[in-house]
Amino acid sequence: MESSNIDYSTDLPAHAEMLKEFFSALFDPRDTVYIYPRLRPHSPLTIRSGSIPDDLPTEGRVVSRKPSSMNTKTLARLHELNATGYDIYFCINPLIHPRRCQKGVVLARNILVEMDESDMDAQLEMLERFKSNIVSATYSGSRSLHMIVKLDPPLWNPNRVGRMMIPWLKEGETSARWPQYVDLANRWISRFGMLGQPIDTRAAKDYARLSRVPGFLHAGTGVVSTLELLDRNMSWGWKNEVEEESGQDCEPSDEELDIRHELLEAGLSEYDRDRICGRD
Repeated sequence: MESSNIDYSTDLPAHAEMLKEFFSALFDPRDTVYIYPRLRPHSPLTIRSGSIPDDLPTEGRVVSRKPSSMNTKTLARLHELNATGYDIYFCINPLIHPRRCQKGVVLARNILVEMDESDMDAQLEMLERFKSNIVSATYSGSRSLHMIVKLDPPLWNPNRVGRMMIPWLKEGETSARWPQYVDLANRWISRFGMLGQPIDTRAAKDYARLSRVPGFLHAGTGVVSTLELLDRNMSWGWKNEVEEESGQDCEPSDEELDIRHELLEAGLSEYDRDRICGRD
């Protein structure tokens, strides 16, 4: 899909346009997308840049943006970090705070399907088979496709906490098991497993998972991660499938989600938002 002759490190407007289309397909316009630079100390890029890994922070500064942003200033900084040996990732679901953790996920829009243990031909075959549910597929620049299944409707995270609480969470307090999300992930694990293709189960079940931002170099190989598929009209209508089995209505309506977004943007306390939404 992506033109291989574009050097996004020098053509920042083209990269901004591509990322606008990419993130707008995965997120709602009101969501915040968080991007995370992560250092790969012994990568060819670090050696080539002449940097001393021990003098570099393990994580670069977190970048936040709206899905439709065309800002090139932050992109330029990310490309500088990328050339120094940082891989560039984003959280697959919208967060309420730069500190990436499961309790900071507002709601789940996506599931990451990744197949590190399969060859590329098999991965492309799976992409073709399931592309009616896959909103995007990014070649990592190494050995895998990062395929994102878009949930229709999204899931409101029952484990979320208020924005002001997140910095105070201790390391062991940031994660929370989400049975409903795990159940949906397990359906994809089973789909691929029945066809003899294992996927990364930990990645699929982690609703605060990182995935690669297309257009940046893979710091381990020096190869650009490319966008192989993007179709914002594709999604997985999981609700009918699950409700037919359980006989229960699983999720809030679009109208309820709109109300909750408005409450988040209004800056009300978690207590007040819960009372208005009828959650005791």
